[in-house]
Amino acid sequence: MIYRLGFLVLLSLAACKSTSKYTHVMDMDGQYLYANKENRAYDQEMDDFIAPFRAELAKEMEVVLIQNQIPLVKDRPNCNLGIWIADLLHDFCNDQNLNIDFAVQNQGGLRKNSLGKGNLTVGNIYEVMPFENMLVIIEGDGSLVQTFCDHIAASNGWPLSYGLSFEIKDNKAVNIVVNGQDLKVDQTYRFAVPDYIAKGGSDCSFFKGKSFYDTGRLIRDIMIEDTRKKGASGEMLNIKTQERIRG
Repeated sequence: MIYRLGFLVLLSLAACKSTSKYTHVMDMDGQYLYANKENRAYDQEMDDFIAPFRAELAKEMEVVLIQNQIPLVKDRPNCNLGIWIADLLHDFCNDQNLNIDFAVQNQGGLRKNSLGKGNLTVGNIYEVMPFENMLVIIEGDGSLVQTFCDHIAASNGWPLSYGLSFEIKDNKAVNIVVNGQDLKVDQTYRFAVPDYIAKGGSDCSFFKGKSFYDTGRLIRDIMIEDTRKKGASGEMLNIKTQERIRG
């Protein structure tokens, strides 16, 4: 059936790495489109054609990356699912000598509300991060950071990495601390975000037109590689929620 093929194609595209730094899926929606609405009969020939691709994709998605000891949950203003990802992105930048002050993952970019204890698979990572978002780095002064934090505060919090914390008061960010020091308006800061945000997504219009450095890496791939490496070394995930946003 047509909808079966369409579903497989979408999954297959999601499983492929981006070959371009500039063209990729950041969001998506879909609907069923039938070549013939009057004929929706099961098509054995088509199903047989799809079967080996489906099996190969399922095999890849079922690969276990690491063991998870504490359920990872999406919440606001703080959550261990978001902390896990934001810290992971910050660590990646440190490993690449990109010298950032903090990393932020938008709340809406996390598409699964929880991951349970036990096996964490490649498929789980795709469930959390189905979009082809690249990790990019923005450089700006303290006033830009203030504006960004105010935007995060207005939506009651996004995942922040270590290096950034603040308090929410009257839907604004106050007492912003970057790397242990109060935010300075005239100081330059570097921070990592999804390219969707850097291009103005999630109502971040204050970033539109601002240049950024593209790491050339999909956030999802960074997550998979990091968890695979840690799992292979015998580590387990044990992410606890921290109060990086107060209020």
